[in-house]
Amino acid sequence: MSLAHSSPARKRRAFMGRRHSAIAPAPTAVVSRPATLQLPDLAPAHDELDRRASVSLEALQSKSDKFREQLRRATVGLIDNAAWSAQARRTSARQRQALVAAGHHSPHRQRSRHPRWTSSR
Repeated sequence: MSLAHSSPARKRRAFMGRRHSAIAPAPTAVVSRPATLQLPDLAPAHDELDRRASVSLEALQSKSDKFREQLRRATVGLIDNAAWSAQARRTSARQRQALVAAGHHSPHRQRSRHPRWTSSR
């Protein structure tokens, strides 16, 4: 393509390139070479997207519901244990034995699992 058929911007770039190459030939040679763009391999990302797209939303919802229920149960257990622990700190050994003997224990358990609350028979 001749400069006569080029756009004004292209003519100016060519002129400036010639001008700079006369002043600083090495840097101009580096700048004037077209840069090659190295793209990453996108195949693994594409494979991962395909894998994720193949999972059913119903299966994901079911897993989410199951984990939510496990979290709820664990939270209830932690709250229950914290309440019984606080109660144990507020009562004497004699009061604890009376509570255990009277059957006053956590509604979430059959028997207390705390070693300080169990009677030694």
